[in-house]
Amino acid sequence: MNQARESLEKGPRPYWNPYLSGVLLGLVLLASFLTLGAGLGASGGIARIGASALMKEVEAAEDHIEPEELADRLMAGEPGLVVVDVRPAAEFGVFHIRGAINVPLPELAEALRAHRNTGTIVLYSNGMTHPAQARDSLRRQGFANVYLLTDGLQGFRDRCLKPVSLRPEPLSAGAAARVNAWRAFFAAPAIVLVPGDKFHDATLAAIALERLGHTKYSVLNGGYAGWTGENRPVSAALPQVARSQYPVKNAKDS
Repeated sequence: MNQARESLEKGPRPYWNPYLSGVLLGLVLLASFLTLGAGLGASGGIARIGASALMKEVEAAEDHIEPEELADRLMAGEPGLVVVDVRPAAEFGVFHIRGAINVPLPELAEALRAHRNTGTIVLYSNGMTHPAQARDSLRRQGFANVYLLTDGLQGFRDRCLKPVSLRPEPLSAGAAARVNAWRAFFAAPAIVLVPGDKFHDATLAAIALERLGHTKYSVLNGGYAGWTGENRPVSAALPQVARSQYPVKNAKDS
């Protein structure tokens, strides 16, 4: 049974991958040289951490959080939980984890100053390289409460938002209910605007959605008239099917 399924069935558990740990150890060393002596605004009196201590945290899997645990904590509305998307603003606008804020990498230390050692900070991107570097840099500046999301945004999608029917292995009823709850909370449905006689009405609705930050919408080409003109269904009722009979021949197969 794979690790993602175990997280679903049993809840969060430490994640360990020898290859990933090796990569993170390398990033720790790189961050150590790049940030040595650099405070990025950190004031005096803040406890710093050295490369050796950082590597021990990586080895003990104390530097990251699993997607399933993050999903549960976000749904619970945990006070003090700050989820930071470090991708470009354009990518953040297309899709991001609900409740996340978008902060460019060079501005992290300043933007998160008020959250240093208060609550929990979780960094994520498409992968893990940039968040790992950012996490190690912040950790050396005295941020003892910063973590990165295991497998990044793609891992969150695969492990929390993938429909139950598309999973490679069947899930228990409890695990399936957990996935469905995540999808209902995080996967905002797309909206299709169907204009009537006045296409202008759909335009106004689209503008309102944009102002509310909902960019997952589209306008039906041809509107309601075009839909009905192609004899498409206009209700959720199942179509009536005529009963058919297929006579069976009594002759033996030759």
